[in-house]
Parts: sequence; structure tokens; C-alpha cells
Amino acid sequence: MPDSLIDQILDVVDGKLLAMNTALPGEVVSYDSATGKAEVRALVKLKYGDGTILTPPVISNVPIILPRTATASLTLPIAKGDQVLIIFSQWSIDRWASEGGLVESGDARHHSMSDAFAIPGAFSFKMGTTGESGTVLKDGSTKVKIDGEKVAIGNTTTELLQEIATALNDIGTSVTPSLGAPLSNSVAILASAAKIQALAGSL
Repeated sequence: MPDSLIDQILDVVDGKLLAMNTALPGEVVSYDSATGKAEVRALVKLKYGDGTILTPPVISNVPIILPRTATASLTLPIAKGDQVLIIFSQWSIDRWASEGGLVESGDARHHSMSDAFAIPGAFSFKMGTTGESGTVLKDGSTKVKIDGEKVAIGNTTTELLQEIATALNDIGTSVTPSLGAPLSNSVAILASAAKIQALAGSL
């Protein structure tokens, strides 16, 4: 029994929807920090209405999205194999990418793999988490953590503060009235050293 007209229309619509690119997890194939462009590849194979399954192609000239405003930015090291979320623009971004501002799309393509952006950080559960909680800025084994009213710098926060306190203590004990400096200077420096030592002990 042949499909009804409604079934045929639904098949066409389903086929169009299956061919529409929206967002996929992917990985970085290569990255040029000078241009901000990457080559990326989706990590989910493409399955079409006729049952065809294809390995996603490598997409070139993909802008990497990092936090940025007109006056500030946060730059992250992007390396081959880093996982990203690939999102596909509704319309062509070629003219926007080269000219900026408000532009016409330039052609009629939409949701094309050629018009992709990549956002770092879309790691699978298998890859695990960063192992951190709270507000943490981490690069390799170095990290800065904000916890309530405290700021910890890696695992050397206490040692660093102790070194500063020791230096101030040495300065304080060496500054004496015989050198022409007021006694209050020495007392103030020693007091500062004591405060830093107390702070170091609380971290």
C-alpha cells in the first residue's frame, strides 16, 4: 500500500530536519592562536534518513569562542584533542567573519557545517571533571582558587606569604633609630610581618 500524501510530506520534512546542523560535541584538530581559527571535527557520526552513516568531516576556519568584551578578555590555551561544543549558524557567517558589524548573509545556505563556532569545555563524562569545586583558575599544576573571603594560589600560598613575612621581619629588625629612621617605621613593618604570618597560617 503506497504511503499517503501526509506520510510523504512527513518523510520530506524529517529528511530536511536530519540534514540540519544545530550543535554537536567535537574536538580540536588544530588551532592557530594568531588568527583565532581552528580546525574541528564532530565526535558524533552523521546519520541520514536513508540510513547512511558518515564520519563527520574536518571543518576549517572555525572561530573559537572565549570570554571577551571590547576592553577585556580571558585567553585559554587551545590544543589538539581539546573537546568543544560545535554550534552552527542559522545563516552564512563568511561576510560577518571578514567584515564584522551588520552584514547580509551573502548566500542562501543555512545551518551549514561551513558556518560553525566552537566553544571549549564540552568534555564527556568519561573524561571526568576538573576535580575542582568553587571558583578556580587552573593551568596545569598552577591554580588560583577563590573560597569565600580567601584567595589561594596553588599549593604554595602559605610558603609564599611566609617568605614575604620573613623579608618584612628582616627589614623591620634592621631599621633602627641609629640609622636615622623613626622607631615607628620598624614597629609598623614588624606588625605587617605578623599579620601576613597569621594570614598564612589560616590558609
